[in-house]
Amino acid sequence: MGNQKVHFTLSDEAIAIINRRAPSENKRGQWISQALVDYDAILTGVPHNDEDQGVLEQVVNRLDRLEKSVGLLVSNASQS
Repeated sequence: MGNQKVHFTLSDEAIAIINRRAPSENKRGQWISQALVDYDAILTGVPHNDEDQGVLEQVVNRLDRLEKSVGLLVSNASQS
């Protein structure tokens, strides 16, 4: 899948998060893309393909997805 250059207007809070979480200034677009894919997977409940990983890596990935899901639920509950 290719990449496409786009322009969006983001809040100061969103930019601060991107700057804090992206591994480097040059990797911000890649981080945003992966964050959106992960967020969509959380919302739709689509499992990741873990077949190429060992048991420990699968456990770590599953815990990571659970943490993200719980964080999303807590965030949505606090906004209501």
